[in-house]
Amino acid sequence: MQAIKKYLKFGLLGAILVAGVQFSLVYINRMQLKNIMDAEALDGRRAGSAPAEIEKAIRNRARNTGVGIPGDVTFKVTGTGSKTANLEVHATYTDTVDLFIRKIPMPMQIHSEAAPPAF
Repeated sequence: MQAIKKYLKFGLLGAILVAGVQFSLVYINRMQLKNIMDAEALDGRRAGSAPAEIEKAIRNRARNTGVGIPGDVTFKVTGTGSKTANLEVHATYTDTVDLFIRKIPMPMQIHSEAAPPAF
């Protein structure tokens, strides 16, 4: 009986650790994508880039750095062409946490902005 309890405790602990790692991978990917979006929003602000150019730059940088972008991601870029408005980049997508016995969809939203230079 003691051995069964011991194995159940180790099994439960292992399941908790695996779930924690799987969830953290989704959030690490989100943070990496946010950093790319922040950098590209600032670069787009400086260069006066169009929304399509900023989205393309985000996708290229993510591909070059190995950051996974889910297939259903939707980018929305606003504030281009204005010298006073913030350049904002929004991303909406659903990432999936794979727990081996079940896949859990996690809706994600990311917001990045680049303020105009202060004079």
